[in-house]
Amino acid sequence: MRNGRLNGAFMLRAKRAVVLAVIGIALAGCAQGPTPLQVEAMQNGQCRSWGHAAGSAGYAQCRQTLFLNEQQIEAERRAAGMQLIQNMQNRPPPPPTYQMPIRPSVNCTTTNIGNTGYTNCN
Repeated sequence: MRNGRLNGAFMLRAKRAVVLAVIGIALAGCAQGPTPLQVEAMQNGQCRSWGHAAGSAGYAQCRQTLFLNEQQIEAERRAAGMQLIQNMQNRPPPPPTYQMPIRPSVNCTTTNIGNTGYTNCN
């Protein structure tokens, strides 16, 4: 019965971990940042603070530059996310196991001459 309790406790922890992961992913989606209208208002304010009047060529250039910068930042963020996912999927293989080198067999013979033993190995 004890083994069944351990398996049940493990399954409960695993289910909790899955639920927490799903909740975390869902909450991460909520923290995406400003809405397009908020971005437009911030860019409008930024260009005006730099002295560009709405409708002028400088204002249009300013808004285009800010838009392109925002697009570049978003592309880099997506690329980093994709790289992270790819790195998680392509885990490096485990290190190779060490194998003892194979030594050639050695034959030794000992010859006793009197009280002295002579050993010859080849």
